[in-house]
Amino acid sequence: MARRGLTEAEVTAVAEALEQVIHVRAGRVVAQSAISRVGQGDRVYLLRVGIDLWPDGPEVVTTYLTSRVVKYSKGVQ
Repeated sequence: MARRGLTEAEVTAVAEALEQVIHVRAGRVVAQSAISRVGQGDRVYLLRVGIDLWPDGPEVVTTYLTSRVVKYSKGVQ
């Protein structure tokens, strides 16, 4: 998160809200949400959070911000 300039609050909000969820494989999902960032104009980004679902609770595997909102939102319900 630090390397990509993301705060724990941003990642936690996406992981807990589960606005859009993509099932990657058994036990892994990608939660994503559109956000705008202060100081970066009016541009909208997609914050994607890879989450492993374990019996003892979820674990964030990776997270990143992308400007390719349309590409990653296609087919998401």
